[in-house]
Amino acid sequence: QLTAGKHVWILCLAFGNAMSEEVVSRGFFHYELMESGGLSRCVANFIQASSFGLAHYHILPLGWAGVFLASVYGWMMGELMFYGEGLYIPILAHTILDYFIFAAVARKKMADKKEKRGI
Repeated sequence: QLTAGKHVWILCLAFGNAMSEEVVSRGFFHYELMESGGLSRCVANFIQASSFGLAHYHILPLGWAGVFLASVYGWMMGELMFYGEGLYIPILAHTILDYFIFAAVARKKMADKKEKRGI
């Protein structure tokens, strides 16, 4: 069971991770591919989503399945950035997803510790 304090901590971590990944992947990389690189929105979104996916190779789920899922997610966040006219909606969506992922990982780690101690 996660305490209220741990939920707050997980939410803060999720927000920090979402903020940094969205600012870099969508706010900077996607924008620069279009503005400086002269690429169309769709091509820029494909490139940023693919690189976002590759950056998640060693993160759950591991391997190429994780790359594919993170790439699709990166594409969706790029579309949300465009249709939402900014990073607010992608940051919110990313924070919510990361919160649930981080909470599940924390619960699993706590269960594993209890099992090791024989509780």
